[in-house]
Amino acid sequence: MNAETLFCSAVERRLCAPGSGVRVARINSGNAIITGRDGATRVFRGAKRGTGDLAGYVVGEGWHLEIECKVDGGKQTPAQRAREHALVAAGCVYVVVRLSTVDGLDPSVDRAAAAVDAAIHARRHRAEA
Repeated sequence: MNAETLFCSAVERRLCAPGSGVRVARINSGNAIITGRDGATRVFRGAKRGTGDLAGYVVGEGWHLEIECKVDGGKQTPAQRAREHALVAAGCVYVVVRLSTVDGLDPSVDRAAAAVDAAIHARRHRAEA
């Protein structure tokens, strides 16, 4: 597994811990050709390009939540930026979280969880306004 995949998995575990206010799951985007046991090939069609690495909902409010995981220096693609803007405009919660290769996994996961909490808090305030 690469660093981004490990980070994404750690963020998912943290956010889905008992008592957490969100539920998320890993989402694969794009297409992949898969060869079955019978030798036949099939096209697996994942989520649309630009979809966050983790998708789910905020418990209680039911708001859609997407999280894009990046490693230091990683940038959103144009499709990811477009999706972020569309989701936020629709009232969803979208967060980009980053793995710091300097600080390591655990502090980065802590910051990611705090960033998700902050984005949900900001969304609640928009709902109240």
